[in-house]
Formats: sequence, C-alpha cells, structure tokens
Amino acid sequence: MSLYFFVSSFQCFTYRFLITFLNMEKPSTKPRSSNSREHCSNILNTLNSQRHETVLCDVTLVVKDTSYPAHRCILAANSPYFHKLFTSDMAEKAQEIIRVELEQLQINRSVMDDLLYYFYTGNLNIYTTTAQDLLVVGDYFLITDLKNAASKFMESMLSEENCLLAKALAERYNSEQLYKAAKLFIEENFSVVCQTSEFQELPFSQLQELLSNDDLVLNEEKEVLDAIFAWVNYSPKDRKKYFDQLFSQVRLVSFPSELLDKLLLNEFIQNNDVCSNLINQLIEARSSSLVEEKGIPDARKCLQPPLEVVLTCGGMSLHYPNHSPLTRCYVPETNKWYDMKAMASKRNWHGCTTYGDCLYAVGGEVDGTVTASCQKFDFVKNSWESIAPLLRPTIFPAVVEMNGKLYVIGGVRNNRARLQIYNPVADTWTYGTCLSVAREITCAVAKPPYLYAIGGLQSDLGTYMNSVEKYHPDFDCWISVREMIQSRAGATGVTLNNCIYVVGGEHDLRMAHSSCEQYFIAYDEWQMIASMRVPRYFAGATVIGQGFYVFGGVGGTNVDLSDKLVIEYYDAKTDRWKSDMEMPWSERYFRCGMIWARKHLLRGLSVLEKAD
Repeated sequence: MSLYFFVSSFQCFTYRFLITFLNMEKPSTKPRSSNSREHCSNILNTLNSQRHETVLCDVTLVVKDTSYPAHRCILAANSPYFHKLFTSDMAEKAQEIIRVELEQLQINRSVMDDLLYYFYTGNLNIYTTTAQDLLVVGDYFLITDLKNAASKFMESMLSEENCLLAKALAERYNSEQLYKAAKLFIEENFSVVCQTSEFQELPFSQLQELLSNDDLVLNEEKEVLDAIFAWVNYSPKDRKKYFDQLFSQVRLVSFPSELLDKLLLNEFIQNNDVCSNLINQLIEARSSSLVEEKGIPDARKCLQPPLEVVLTCGGMSLHYPNHSPLTRCYVPETNKWYDMKAMASKRNWHGCTTYGDCLYAVGGEVDGTVTASCQKFDFVKNSWESIAPLLRPTIFPAVVEMNGKLYVIGGVRNNRARLQIYNPVADTWTYGTCLSVAREITCAVAKPPYLYAIGGLQSDLGTYMNSVEKYHPDFDCWISVREMIQSRAGATGVTLNNCIYVVGGEHDLRMAHSSCEQYFIAYDEWQMIASMRVPRYFAGATVIGQGFYVFGGVGGTNVDLSDKLVIEYYDAKTDRWKSDMEMPWSERYFRCGMIWARKHLLRGLSVLEKAD
C-alpha cells in the first residue's frame, strides 16, 4: 500500500510539473542586452593600474629621459597616429621602445602624464598652464576630442593679452573652433588689443593681415593709424620700411578732410610718396565728388551707414505648426535671412515691436499656455532676456512703440478693450484708458502724438469691424476717427509720409483680404490703393525706404499655397506692388519690427537657406 501511495504521488508531481512547464511562456528568441558603465570604468581603471605597475605592458614611450610603459591596444584605440604606427610596416611596429620627440613641439614633457591618463580613464584636467600643450599633442597624435576640449578651454579664457597667441596657435594646429573665437574676440576688442605688448611684437605679415580685416570694430578709423604708429615706433630702425604697406590698410575715406590735411604734415607721411599720394587722391576725389569712381576702399563695416534690418520671432510654420522659438532677421539691401539666438520657449499669438536695438515679444501663448510673460531680444548681443510681465495675460495683442513706450492694445476675451503701457527704462507696466470699442485681433500703428487702433473683430457678435480710434497719451483718452472703407480683422499696418497704410486682414472665417487702404491723417480720409497679389491676415509689415514689405500671414482658405513664401513690397510713390521675392520658410503668424544695425553685427550669423 505504501508503494502504491509512492507511485501515485510521483505521478501527481510529474503531472503538475508538466502542466506548469507547458503553461510557461515560451523563451524569447531575442537576446537580452546588458549595458554596464561600471564594468567599462572598472576595466579602464584596472588597465591604468597595470600601466603604473608595468603589468602586461608591451611598449614603452620615451620622452627625453623619462619612460612611460603602456599597452599598444590602448594607445592605438585612442589615437589614429599610434594605430598607424603599430599596424603599418614602419620600423616602430615591432619595437618595444619608441621615442617621442616632444621637444620639437616646444611643449612640456609632463603633458605625457595627462595624455596617458586621458587614454586610460577618459578623464582630463585642463589648466591654463597645460591647455596649449594639450592642443599641440592633440593635433600631433590626431586626437580630435582632446584637441577640441583644449580649444574649448582656451576659448573660455580668451583675453586682450592672449587672443593674438590663441589665434596663431589655432591656425598652426588646425583648430577651426578656436580660430573663429579668437578672430571674433580680436575684431570686437581691437581698440584694447592694439595697446598690448603682444600686439607690438606681432610680425609684419600678421599685422598686415589683421589691419586688412573689414570686420574690425572701431570707434573711429584713426585707431588703426595710431596702432600703426605705435607698432613702428616700437622698433623704428627695423619697422619703418613697412610703414607705407601698413598705411595702405588704413581706410582714409573715414577721415574728415581737416584731419587728412594734418596727416600730410606727419613726419612718416610727408616724405613718403606712397602715403601722401593716397591722401591727395582722396582729397581730389572728394573735391570732384568721385570717391566711388576712384576705387578708394570703403569704410569698415562698423563705420559704414547702418542697414535697415527686419527682426521676427515666434509664430507657426511647417516645422513648428503650433508654436515656434525661432528668431530671424532679414536684410533687404542684400535680400538675405539670418538665424539668430532662439527663444528659450516656443511662442505664438504674441505681439511684437522694436525699440532701439531691441525686439520685444509680448504675451501670446508660450508652449501652449496663455501668458503674461514678455521678453526682449538685444540684436547687438544676439541674446534674449525676460522683462516685467504684462499686468494681465493676453493673446493676439496689437503692440506698438511710440516716444519710448510700448502700448499693448486689446487681445481676446476679457482684454479686448484693455490698454497696457510699458516703460522700458523703469521696466514697469501701467494701465491706460480702455478703448471706446472692444476689439479682438485689432491692428495698431503709431504716428505721434497719436496711436491708432484699426478694425478688429467683435467676437460676441461675429462682426468684422471697420471702425478706427486714436489715443493721445498726454490726455489718456480715445477719439473716434473716420471708418475704413472695408471691415477687416487681423490686418497689418504701417505709417509712412503722414499716412497710414492697412493691408490684408480677415473679412470672413478663414477668408483673407488682398485689398489695402491708405488713410490721410491730415484730412481724415481713407482711399483704396493697389491690392496685394496674395491675400493675407496675421501678416507682418515694416517700412523700408519709400515703401514697405509684407511678410507671411498666408493662412486663409482662399490662398494658393504656392504663394505662401511670397514677400511683397509696396512702392508708395507708384502705388505698385512687387512680389518677386520669397521667404526661406512659410510663416502663418508673422510678427516683426525694424531696427538700424551696423553691417559688422551680421558676421558669424548663419545665412538661412530655404527651410520648408
């Protein structure tokens, strides 16, 4: 009976085991990966310990009279130089001792300790005393990461005293990153750099190249001439022979005529036919108004007349269908677009205007949330910073600058009649008197002493508006003026030659105007002008010369999408539109403003090619 019980129990156990096994999930055919950084780190640390203890080392690097045991595989894995050395048919392939001639590189042999420590651990400590040596060995041993790290460190330590050396080293050791940074630093700080001892010790060829740079940032061209005098006087016996070649790099066109007469009496110039002829040629050209025809070099970019530059930020486009962080600028003179420093957050349905060198982004939606936040973009610094927030959050505000203050008009919902006023000097907001009529997506322009609120939408009635009112800040009151001929919301407007121009806008749901109107301020009269080729609303416009550009805002259902990139320019003298230009990307909500900027501020910016 006990045997029967044992057999039965064994059968039950076997049955339960088979059922459990059959119910188990089938094993995966895919391998399971395991990634352990700790394991990698431990291996490297072990190898580094073996190096110090000379365990399993198969090569010794000798620098002068110091030996450095190492492992060929580690050296070859870190450096293409060593990989080629150990895998080619060179004599060193089989040698156990390899001499490294660091003396010819004029660097400290102690850098070898730093190099091997980096090879074995991936860690690197860079100091001002070692950065230059690490740059050199990184280039010599073809170690890109090491060279880039040293270059980045040297870039962060640039100063008036070391920038010339850094530029020379970067050029010699093929560090494009450091070269660009040092060159830009020298350009921006030339007035101080030219007073350093490093500048006085520059060889002639490097000085000539530096002075020929069109991007030097100067207060006046005389700084270049004074720098030449100082350089020559540093060692007149050896350098006086170079004076006329250096003098030819001076942009004499930037000198006033009375200073040119004084220069002819200078001891370096009066006995030098080359120099005196250059001055006399300019004096003669000015007297006959033939400066350009005589082929006289232009002024440096920083001393040339400023350019009109259009700034824009945020919005919505193909790559950013809801909100965009992008900041871009357009130079009409060259028909080029440039990428600039993006906003930290994505913004849309905001207001924009310019004041001084800055573009202001006001309210709207930031990353999908209605906001009171405001930011200021400094074109000279190419940077954004936050300013005081609006008193009330709003979207679709009309923003305009007048007499040093920003006026934010309307918005949607509870802000349709609201006027908020910003003082940039005090960084404070105040309320002004509300509009006489609540307006959503209105258009605003300024023509001192008044600012104008034009058209808009009465959303509670679903009515597009043609009414217009103007505001006088001194009296803090709104006054109605003559109505537009057509109703329009989301239009854009500019002031030019004592007139207001209003273009496009929405006149039915998703239906855009191509029509435009002109308001004669003195006569309180509106008239129709030539229509745009492309219907638009939520477009941006800015005055350039004797006309104005219109950008973006191509989102209506009555628009041919092939026209979404078209830029149009209105010539106020001829009442004609030109539409032979295109934007690099399509922008449905385009906010913009215009500033005056010197050409040299565009250097280093990425030119924007077609983005959509």
